[in-house]
Amino acid sequence: MIFFAWKSVIKTNLVILKFMGLWPRETKYRRNFYSLYAILLTVMVASDNLFQTINLFLIHTNFSSLMGTVFVLCTNWCASIKSFCFIYKVNLIKILLQDLDCEEFQPKNDTQMNLSRSILHLWKIVFYAMTSGVTATVLALAVTPLLTGDLAQYELPFWAWYPYKTRTSPLFEIMYLYQVICVFCIAIISINIDLLNMAFSAIFYVTT
Repeated sequence: MIFFAWKSVIKTNLVILKFMGLWPRETKYRRNFYSLYAILLTVMVASDNLFQTINLFLIHTNFSSLMGTVFVLCTNWCASIKSFCFIYKVNLIKILLQDLDCEEFQPKNDTQMNLSRSILHLWKIVFYAMTSGVTATVLALAVTPLLTGDLAQYELPFWAWYPYKTRTSPLFEIMYLYQVICVFCIAIISINIDLLNMAFSAIFYVTT
């Protein structure tokens, strides 16, 4: 039997998921600092979605602003729901990943080995392209107001309601950074969960 280390192919994907609080060391979350980190990160992202949702009721008479907010907000909530489902089933996903080393999921011959390498090479290209694209987009979102002078108007990247004034320093700078970090986390979490599913699908395809 030809042994193929599937985990090594998606190692970077798993490292990012771990950094995002979605990949505990064991098969499920325990009472430790990592679980606390995951909870704080999840609450931070969800609270940003909540503040933007509350703002919908304040701008419901402005159709253009409402549609712009709804479009972004639906995307954010879908990503949050996706991460909640992933956390709920992470123990099964980890068990499935461990089972990839068993004989049933190993290439049976050189043809399957070459097919595995070619498909997973394509997966790597998609992975790095999407990760780089998301990172570049968020950086552009954060830097563009600095270049256009919009920061002088104390406008945050996303419309949201907060129980305090954000048009004064240093609260504006703090909330600006907060929104940028939240949208980055949402984007990275969403695409890395999708890419992990894509990797599993590719593995199952070449081994069946």
